[in-house]
Amino acid sequence: MPHAQLDRPRNFLERFVRVETRAAGLILGAAVIGVFIASMPFGAEFTHRLETSHLRSIISEVAVTGFFLLVGLELRREAAHGALSGTIARVCAFAAVAGMVVPAAIYLLLVRSPSTPGASSGWVAVVATDIAVATAIIAIAGGSSRSRTTHLRTMILTIAIFDDIGAVFALALFGSDTPNLFLVPLILGVIAAYAVLAKRLHLGGWAVAAVAATVCILSIQAGIHPSLAAFAVGCSVPRVKAAGTKEPIDERIERGWHPWIAGILLPLFVFVNTLVPVSLSSGSPAILIAFTAVAILLGKVIGVGGVLLVARKSIGISIGEAITLGIAAAAALTVAIIGVEATVAGTINAQPVSLGILLATLIAAVAGVAVGRATNPKRASSSTSLEA
Repeated sequence: MPHAQLDRPRNFLERFVRVETRAAGLILGAAVIGVFIASMPFGAEFTHRLETSHLRSIISEVAVTGFFLLVGLELRREAAHGALSGTIARVCAFAAVAGMVVPAAIYLLLVRSPSTPGASSGWVAVVATDIAVATAIIAIAGGSSRSRTTHLRTMILTIAIFDDIGAVFALALFGSDTPNLFLVPLILGVIAAYAVLAKRLHLGGWAVAAVAATVCILSIQAGIHPSLAAFAVGCSVPRVKAAGTKEPIDERIERGWHPWIAGILLPLFVFVNTLVPVSLSSGSPAILIAFTAVAILLGKVIGVGGVLLVARKSIGISIGEAITLGIAAAAALTVAIIGVEATVAGTINAQPVSLGILLATLIAAVAGVAVGRATNPKRASSSTSLEA
């Protein structure tokens, strides 16, 4: 009985965040609350206390580690199940690459303006796609049937996973810190040793947590963003079954940790990193809000949507579905904020870039659902019959 009672919170969180709209709602809600509190008269003092107590940085590092560890586990699972293979996977990979290159190019082109000095490194923040919010948009927009919705959800999830892999390397390579390459062999050695021992000894979740914490601390000391190390640990979790169980270790760990990361850590991370007042501080270029939002929205629609439009017949989607997927990919909240933290944090550009990300995500959520429903063949035929 005590064990069942202790397990209840995790079971509740698992049931709650299993629905994409709820997980996305937590993240978007945390962002709105963060901006609201930061805009209050006491907001500056509240934010200052979080900074001086180092609570904000601790939450950020723990959440980033947990999130990218989960991404690594998801990649491992999807690859094992064959979801990341075949024509659809190849098209999604191309779409993800285009969905990173085009927004970055647009952003860099726009910030060449003299009014936005030092903003160029913020391109890392505009290439991301938020898995939870993007899949929620597709779930709400819906397809002509449940199978269509599942098909579109699989595609946006695959695009987002490839996107996050690219974001991991962008964060690691183009973060604001100068890396100490002498610690890199030690980090790789710890991950390699864990991969060997975990497979032989069937090490579980606590071992993964200890290794992830170790390599992420080493990464921070090395001046490398911890996302890459956490992702590598997630990918190295063995796909073997422990004695007496039918579920592989990697899937068991992912299932156990997902509700805590999606239901608590990520909303908390988004909250502390969106404590951004609507009124800009002195010296912050307001035009950068528009530049960031335009780069994300236009870049994702052209990059992701464009590739999907060209290949729509081979992957079995309509023009409207391709555009909807492109808009959904512009929901860039969580990973984009991680990009802000890793590149322009502490500069006059951090606040407008963060507000631009929030604006782009909100527009993507509304427009994605609207376009998805308007171009849904089933809804369109129903409307036509009613008019007749």
